[in-house]
Amino acid sequence: MFDLVEIVNYLTYLTYLGFIISSFYGFSKLGTYDGQLFIISLCALVNTLFYGVIDIFKVKSFEIIQNYYIKSYFMLNISALILAINPVGIGFGIWGIIISVTNFFVGIFNSDIENKVASVDETSA
Repeated sequence: MFDLVEIVNYLTYLTYLGFIISSFYGFSKLGTYDGQLFIISLCALVNTLFYGVIDIFKVKSFEIIQNYYIKSYFMLNISALILAINPVGIGFGIWGIIISVTNFFVGIFNSDIENKVASVDETSA
């Protein structure tokens, strides 16, 4: 019923949700103006929404073979930013690092990529 790739994608979507929640929590802690916290929360929110929409809706112009590697790199960077926001961010940051490593390994060991490349080449010819 579920492939390993589908489970990893589901966990990735939950991680995006965690990044968004942590960003909003960072915005709510801005009682006095803190420029660093504002910039970190804003960068995490904007980047997560942008890449999340691309990943969830599978935008055709952004489909590439190394999608798991790019997800892994993105999530590692945002997780490092999220760690500095608050205690909620620490939990989601550590979770994001774990899912980032998982996406990296799925990119390495996923055998369906070769089949997808072959089917794309056959349909375009």
